[in-house]
This record gives sequence, C-alpha cells and structure tokens, in this order.
Amino acid sequence: AENLLSASLLMCLLSLVILGPLTPDVSVLGVHPITIILLAGYVLGSRIIYKAHGRPMWQPRMTLETVLDEPDEHAGGKRKNVSLWGEYAVLALAVGIAGWAIAQSAGVITRATDIPESVVGTFFTAIVTSLPELITAITAVRRGALTLAVGDIVGGNAYDTLFVAFSDVAYREGSIYHTIGPDQTYLVAWSMLLMGILLMGLLTREKHGIGNIGLESVLMLVAYVAGALVLIVR
Repeated sequence: AENLLSASLLMCLLSLVILGPLTPDVSVLGVHPITIILLAGYVLGSRIIYKAHGRPMWQPRMTLETVLDEPDEHAGGKRKNVSLWGEYAVLALAVGIAGWAIAQSAGVITRATDIPESVVGTFFTAIVTSLPELITAITAVRRGALTLAVGDIVGGNAYDTLFVAFSDVAYREGSIYHTIGPDQTYLVAWSMLLMGILLMGLLTREKHGIGNIGLESVLMLVAYVAGALVLIVR
C-alpha cells in the first residue's frame, strides 16, 4: 500500500510541475507559489504514506503467488548503529561530491559538442546519477527486501521532483517554471506515462508476462525507448 501511495504522490507532484508554466508568472521573493505547493504536497504526502504504514486501512490480499517480504537480516552481520550511520554519512557525502562533478562534466560536454542540454541531462546525467538507486534496488531484491526496492525507486523519484522547487528558490530571476521549454514539459509528461504504467503493474500483480518479466515491465521498456527516440529526434 505504501508503494502505491508513493507512486500516486509522484504523479501528483509531476502534475504540479506541468501546471507551473501554465499559471501566471508571479513570484514572491523570487519563489513561485507552485514551489510552496510542491514542498507542502511532498510533506503531506509523506505523512499520509507514513500513517498508511503504521495504521493501514486495507491490506493487499494474500494469494498462492504472493512472495513474502522477508529480508535477510544476517546479510550484513552484527554491526553497531554508530558505525552504520557513520558509513552511511561518508557514502552520502561521496555521492554528493560525485553529483557535483557529474554536473560540471555535463556542462563541458554540452559546450564542446552539438548535443542539446535536454539530451545530455536526460541520458548522460540522469542515468549516471540514478546508478546508486539501481544498485540499491537490485541489492534489496537479492536480500528479499522487495518493498524496499520498489520504495527506493518510486520514493527516490518523488524526492527528485523537489529538485524543481529547490531550483526555483536558487533561480533569482523570477519563476523557473516559466523558463521551462517544450523539451522539459515533454520529459515530465513522459515520466508521468512511465509512472502510470508502473502503478497499474503494482495494482494488477501479474504473475507472468512477455519474457517472464511482466507486461508492465515490457511496456515501460518500450515507452522509455520510444520516448528517448522522440526526444533525440526533436
């Protein structure tokens, strides 16, 4: 239920990003009202998800095909919380520094080549910065933490939507939403399509599909490749 709510929250946040350019170009202290709504929506949505986890109003029905989410608690051995938090902080700092370096490199690539910024950002930057999430998700699946894996993907994307709000705060020349071009609007709509397919997959809980990976997974792969080709052609 929490992952279904997370996917729904992401759809709502992406909708706000699309609505931003269509609203009046007004800012308060350089911040557009949509930014405030984005931040408030994320906080409110996260609270709803947290409450659903602690006091769920409903539970998915157990079937013969249901795989219990039972992580391997002994995979990491016995370690103290202090050392785990310390290692977590160091790794988080390393990811942050790497992200800054990637952004600088992407800027150089766009200046040194004829590749548009939207293409570099969508493929070069986005794919590389998503590798930690991919590794985390695969590791969680191998440990049996299936809910954690899906939550990492959907929840991570919901948090990424806030980057637009943070960017609006950092952009001092007015509303960043009204500087968004058609390529960025296309990307948001494309993301909503992919998330909608994923949400249907979480609801239908299909047992088998094409290539034994589920119809929704095949549709997402096809939609991603098709969307990428359209963006490149644009």
